[in-house]
Amino acid sequence: MKGGEERPTIQIQVGETERVVDEIEAALIASDRGLYRRGGLIVAVGFDRMQTWDGNTVEVQIIEERGDYALLEDIEAVGKFVRFDGKTKRLKRCPPSVTLVHTLKQRRTRLRLPNLVGLVNCPTIKADGELMTDPGFDPKTGILFDPACRPC
Repeated sequence: MKGGEERPTIQIQVGETERVVDEIEAALIASDRGLYRRGGLIVAVGFDRMQTWDGNTVEVQIIEERGDYALLEDIEAVGKFVRFDGKTKRLKRCPPSVTLVHTLKQRRTRLRLPNLVGLVNCPTIKADGELMTDPGFDPKTGILFDPACRPC
């Protein structure tokens, strides 16, 4: 979470899927997990090795969809999940279900995650003529400027 904030507690209840998924999405947005929406998919920026024409290898930055279990890992990292235990009559820690992951992913165009339009690795000029020189996500344009370069 940003700035060392404590993870929010999210109570899982039958019949409350919309509220639970709303809280999960809000926690993901508030976190520093680097998740975005793009074309109705939940994506993150990563690295991949690619072969060049001359047989060498370069590492390139890519935008990739988050798989179910990677997204489950993100969700578990940003929230503490509890449910009411009828036996003890208390709230008890529990894992979020993959059903919640699928529900979040199937929101598609209703996702509130920041919309990632593009990824650039060097300063660029925005449509309004302003030079984008500070690394990070620009919510106005949807462009992520990430000068990260990793050696192969």
